[in-house]
Amino acid sequence: AYPLPLFVVVAMVGWLYSTGAPLGISLVIFDKDGTLLDFDRTWLPGLRATAAAVASEAGEPALEPALLKVGGWIEEEGVPPRLAHDGLMMQGTLEQLAREWVETQPIVAARWEGTEGEAELCALMRRISQEATVRDAAPLGEVRPALERLRAAGLKLAVVTNDDEASCRAQLGALGWTELFDSVIGADSGHGAKPDSSGVTRDATHTFSSSSRLCPCTVET
Repeated sequence: AYPLPLFVVVAMVGWLYSTGAPLGISLVIFDKDGTLLDFDRTWLPGLRATAAAVASEAGEPALEPALLKVGGWIEEEGVPPRLAHDGLMMQGTLEQLAREWVETQPIVAARWEGTEGEAELCALMRRISQEATVRDAAPLGEVRPALERLRAAGLKLAVVTNDDEASCRAQLGALGWTELFDSVIGADSGHGAKPDSSGVTRDATHTFSSSSRLCPCTVET
């Protein structure tokens, strides 16, 4: 399926709502980063800070570029940094990135050994990245008016993200969007990470069981 930009969804719903035609939709589920939030502005400073913190804590500050590269960070002279579309920093979870750093960087593996060490590493990464992304959270365009139009059309809204649930909620809160969403589901909410959608679908069905017509739809840019 081809992804739909937020403005297309709003235009479609707005037309049906204005004509009085039945929407046939009760719930719209959004991805967060790159759909509601500007990914680069929200995440790139925090990802760099996270890599720097891990390299410093491992006792090798010069390791930062290697950690970034493992995550899919691309930096070329004269061009703003960007992330590979299929890299872990773009597509993976924090736990997956931590595991990859441990598996590919002996210095990291030596500093954070075993299951307990990896959990400690994840905690450090979570603290640094959440502080930065909440501080830098930036809407991808005029998001709030679009969400308000969907709410006015009687739709329930949810977010499903590979970010941690607490981090997502903190970002939404920083932007004043908390009340616009009926549910927030993160990679650590107990349903697995995307692209697996089976757990998310079951949770959405349970959460919105009061809806007489339920048609979960994932909308991405």
